[in-house]
This record gives sequence, C-alpha cells and structure tokens, in this order.
Amino acid sequence: GTFQPWGHTIQVDWADPEKVVDEETMQRVKVLYVRNLMISTTEDKIKAEFNKFKPGVVERVKKLRDYAFVHFFHREDAVAAMSIMNGKCIDGASIEVTLAKPVNKESSWKQHFNGQINPSSENLLGFPNKEDGTQKSLGKPASLSVRLNGQHSPGPPEVERSTYPIFPGIKLTPISMYSLKLSHFSSAVMHLDYFCHKNSWAPPEYCLYSTTSQDGKILLVYKVLISSIADDSQSYFMPEKLCTTVEDAKELAAQFTLLHL
Repeated sequence: GTFQPWGHTIQVDWADPEKVVDEETMQRVKVLYVRNLMISTTEDKIKAEFNKFKPGVVERVKKLRDYAFVHFFHREDAVAAMSIMNGKCIDGASIEVTLAKPVNKESSWKQHFNGQINPSSENLLGFPNKEDGTQKSLGKPASLSVRLNGQHSPGPPEVERSTYPIFPGIKLTPISMYSLKLSHFSSAVMHLDYFCHKNSWAPPEYCLYSTTSQDGKILLVYKVLISSIADDSQSYFMPEKLCTTVEDAKELAAQFTLLHL
C-alpha cells in the first residue's frame, strides 16, 4: 500500500524470500560485489585499489552507478580481497564488499508461442540486503527501483532533474551522449545503450510480448537481446514482472539486463 508522510508518497510492498545458493556453488565464486561507491569512481580506480594487496589478481571490473562487480582470476584472491577491502574507503566512500551470488543461467524464461509466459523457478537470482531484508516487487508503475542481486541501489542515485533557462546569447556546443558520465543518465534504457556502446557491443534489441491478466488487462514485458554477448546459456534477458505500460516495461527490462550482465 501507500502512505504520505511529510507530503511524500511512500509505497510499501511485501518482501520476497531470499533465494538460497548452495554451498558448493558459492565455493566456486570468484567475483566480488562492491557497493556504496561514489558515482565518480571509475572502473580503473576500483581495479587499482583491489590490485594493491596483490598486483595482477583482478581480471576486470564492471561498475554500474554506485556498485560494481570485481572479477578475479582465482577464488582465493577474491576471498582475500574481500576480507581486506570490506570497510575500506575509495574516493572517500566506505565500501561494502561481499561475494557475488551467481545467476543460474541454465534455467531461463520460456516464451511459449501460445502467448503465455512461463518463468522457471530457478531463474536469475535475487538476494536481499540483510540490513533491510526486503526485495521490492519490480514492475510497479509507481517505482521501478533497481536491485542488484536483490540489493537496493536507487536508480540512478541523486541525479539532478532540474531545468534551467536558456538565456539569449548562451553558447551551445554539439556533444555526443557517449562522451557524458553515467551520472547524466536517469533512464536505464539510455544507460544500457551507453553501456553497450562503451563495451563496443551491438546496441540492445527490445522485443515486446504481452499476455492478458485474469481481469482482462493487457500486461507487457520486453525481452532484451544483445547479439554481441549472446551464447547458448544466456541468449536474452527478461524480467520476472509484467507492466501495464510500454514505457515501464522497457525501463524494467533495461534495469534487469544491466543487473545481470
């Protein structure tokens, strides 16, 4: 439900149960999830900080807004880095570091040609932050908040949405959107396009699907294809929620894709 303290609308939803990953799977994880990063912190900066305790151990870093995945060549280095780096400061921000709980890519959403969508029970996994214990139901038109492995990241945080007047004689310079920083994007759709361009991937393709609810309402979901990274285990990305508007469905699909790249 919703309520309005101090004039602000707050939406409350039931928490989904935390998905459990078996110990054997977790023993193979060599990727760290780093949160509470500054928006301005770069992937190169994160890589350099995590390489300090043992040079050359980091394979790559993928940063999205205020959180990142740090991929290591070997699991033992990932575990050691987690112990060392958790609580450390990068660019003035105290970071939290945990093992990233993996996605089960072998199980995926099945789109039947009769128009029904059948989600497998072991699809891409979400993991609530134990501090807040919640995982908000996505697809709500009122709030499409982004979550990475179930951990909340306002999407995108503190983006200035103000407008300013154009005064006579003001100088306007042509600019490419790809020369901007992530902090300039408030839309996950634009963010995904930017991310694909940055990695020299083909732009994302959005395929729209619909189904009808029990009360006759048309519900929508987008399937996202990125041909440059498609493989046998993960050929597309599709969120687990249906939306009532095209705009919400596309934004949700872009958010879901960003969280599971």
